[in-house]
Amino acid sequence: MQNIKYKILDINGNINVSIFNNVLVCSSKFGSNFFVIPKQLKIIKKQQKLILFIQNINKNKKFYNGYFFIIYKKLRNIIYFYKQIFKLKGLGFKGDDILNNNINILKLKIGFSHFIEFKIPSDIKLFPIKKNNLIVIGIDKQRVSEIIKKIQIYLKPDIYKGNGIQILHETLLLKEKKK
Repeated sequence: MQNIKYKILDINGNINVSIFNNVLVCSSKFGSNFFVIPKQLKIIKKQQKLILFIQNINKNKKFYNGYFFIIYKKLRNIIYFYKQIFKLKGLGFKGDDILNNNINILKLKIGFSHFIEFKIPSDIKLFPIKKNNLIVIGIDKQRVSEIIKKIQIYLKPDIYKGNGIQILHETLLLKEKKK
């Protein structure tokens, strides 16, 4: 006798979900996300629900719960986007979000003799809050963090004063000045 287990995941009305060739595609007005379905897992879409089936639950319980959680997070991220704020701390540092020919380009003035231009991908949105604070918005937490880390490469925070590109709620351990 096979032990078959299932879980039901409700889909919000704002999300379009389709299953094609073992790929679950979720999309909304904020963007789209996909997930490759493993062979051990079977997913059926009925009305506004996703039903996840797995056989031999005793052997694959951790596997099953892990994939259920991953699919749940992907659906949640499409509805509720992820945001992170970073600030340019230092004298004369400025960041302006400039849109040139439908290409998002972040133009930074961070102490060099020229502006630094950083191309922002289409799935990420960037808005200035103040001239020194910028907010990065996207549907994937890892992607948003990755973009901020790439921007932070240009000017890492100074370990003595704290000047540089900082994530807003990130604690920075400063060293004492030499006496």
